[in-house]
Amino acid sequence: MRRTLLFNSIIAALLFLLWCVLDYCTVRVMQYPEEVRSLEWVLYIFPAIIFLPNFIITNGGILHKGVCSICYTIIVCVLELALISSFGVWFHFSIGGNL
Repeated sequence: MRRTLLFNSIIAALLFLLWCVLDYCTVRVMQYPEEVRSLEWVLYIFPAIIFLPNFIITNGGILHKGVCSICYTIIVCVLELALISSFGVWFHFSIGGNL
């Protein structure tokens, strides 16, 4: 249990870092705000990035692994939304973005 909790915390931190990189690229590199939707498809990959490693490290049968991985994915997505809505918004404004 501790290993899974640590693993999912690391995944959440790495996904937040990925979100910050995407936000920086969107605000600083691309034509902002006209091209803001061009990298939006990457956000749909986040649940798969969470689900697949959890499916691999979870012990048990296929059904148990699937259910546990889905639960971990939901928990990490909620944690990720909390990180983005608190620290991510601050980062977005600090690099010159606006809503």
